[in-house]
Amino acid sequence: MYFDDARREVNVKIVYWGAGLSGRCTNLRYIHGKTRPQSRSKIVTLATMWERAMFFNFTPQTLPTVAGFRVRVHLFAPTGSSTFERTQKLILRGVDGVVYVVDSQSHRYDANLTSRSALETQLARMGLKLETVAFAVQYNKQDVRDVFRPKQLEASLNPWGRPSFSAVATRGVGVFETLRAVVKPISERLVDKYGT
Repeated sequence: MYFDDARREVNVKIVYWGAGLSGRCTNLRYIHGKTRPQSRSKIVTLATMWERAMFFNFTPQTLPTVAGFRVRVHLFAPTGSSTFERTQKLILRGVDGVVYVVDSQSHRYDANLTSRSALETQLARMGLKLETVAFAVQYNKQDVRDVFRPKQLEASLNPWGRPSFSAVATRGVGVFETLRAVVKPISERLVDKYGT
């Protein structure tokens, strides 16, 4: 996070992490579409032949000010392929919170495990642990056939017992609940440290 004195904003960074096609970008597009235009930036997609990243920022109206600064939230969704570690590492730099988006389809189980392992590895390289960042798990695609239910996935994909949510990102089910679970502890830490 960083304070922008000129704009009177404190900027926090939340990264949506998950295996390819898990729904990271779908979450961002849904949030962007439901956020008031005057409170958000344009959504930016960086795409190459091999990878894609998406991001935008917005000012939630429901968050308290921090030492007289508005909180501005920057949302990022890096490519889900573990072969693009450089991009993922760059996007994770300075992260305050992570939403781990799980593709609940049973045939994607191993991809979810690989993605979570890559997240832990990248954070460790920056001297961070999942315990030190705001973190929530979203069990996405609960509307399709042949899925694991959240209870079936909790032990292996959320062994820390962090907040978790059932979701259908294409319809917005669980999207804002997951985001709030990550933004709230960040906001509370800021207010505790700097006041309102």
